[in-house]
Amino acid sequence: MTNISKKNFLVDTNILIYALDKKSLFFKKVVEFFEWSEDKKVRLFLAHQNLLELIRTLINDYGVSYKVAEKNARGFIDGEAINLISPLPSTLSRYFNLTKSKGVKRGNIFDYYLAATALDNGVDFILTNNADDFSEIEGFTATTLEEVRKIIGEHE
Repeated sequence: MTNISKKNFLVDTNILIYALDKKSLFFKKVVEFFEWSEDKKVRLFLAHQNLLELIRTLINDYGVSYKVAEKNARGFIDGEAINLISPLPSTLSRYFNLTKSKGVKRGNIFDYYLAATALDNGVDFILTNNADDFSEIEGFTATTLEEVRKIIGEHE
């Protein structure tokens, strides 16, 4: 089956947290998204940065051990459903170019670097519940769980 959505999604760290936290208000929506993406062969991506952020969040906010956090992070990339991308030699230059015109605020340095990593790897959409964090990044489209449900509905 082919990727009928014609979109490749970088999955933001908050989505990974929701996928692991069954008490999250977003858990069901995330599960539905992953099921849809698997069914429709949508290509999903994670960057190294996402996995490190996930590990930090699980340890700091959920109080799990490093071993448990690492196991959860590895669980997302052990199968074939999610592809791992890395910064390329050009990523830092792309990061500087992205931030040149907009200026970076204190909290979004890592968001711009994540976007630069994705763009360097040919991924120009991110699934996140923090779309505003990426709204000023040229050529990079942030899609929320609510917006992606429209895409899911269009292709069911």
